[in-house]
Amino acid sequence: YTAAEDGFVNTWYDQSGNGNDATAPADDNEPKIVNAGSLVNNGKSFSGANLEMLTLSSNLTLSNEFSLFYKSDFSARSVVLGPLSGTEPRLEHVATSRVRLAAGGNADFDTSVSAWSDSVFTLIKDSSDDITLFENGTSKETINKPTPTDYTFRRIFSFGGSATARLRGEFSELVIYNSDQSANRTDIESNITSYYS
Repeated sequence: YTAAEDGFVNTWYDQSGNGNDATAPADDNEPKIVNAGSLVNNGKSFSGANLEMLTLSSNLTLSNEFSLFYKSDFSARSVVLGPLSGTEPRLEHVATSRVRLAAGGNADFDTSVSAWSDSVFTLIKDSSDDITLFENGTSKETINKPTPTDYTFRRIFSFGGSATARLRGEFSELVIYNSDQSANRTDIESNITSYYS
């Protein structure tokens, strides 16, 4: 309860049952979820003025096949996932029409509308090492990337503690599978869209 005040996220709880909760290292790192007593429209709000980020309690390693689903409304370059230190691997929106998965070289996916728009994004890696980006249910680009085989993340909304590597805008949902969810993709995207419409 915040009355007419602002409210912030200290811990974002892992809903998978694995207990890999994401916690803000300090008060200044907490994203806003309540603005003057009202919930932020799209979930959590990031001003970019502070290094707003959450650190997972243990490494999140995606091996071979994986699927990432998230809904965001970015206003500038923004990071979704990153390492505790260094710059790779990371998933970020680097330009108005580009989503980047950086790990042993950049895989840059082009989007037909702004990567800084209010959209549901999906990234799926299959058994052939093809990684496909979907935006609002539409396939945008597929890149074959056999290496690395594992992607290990520890931070959400930042990488390496860099003051320039942060999230700006609003972020609603992050769903991660260590498997290819192509068969369930449209249902998952539909659920996210419906819930946050």
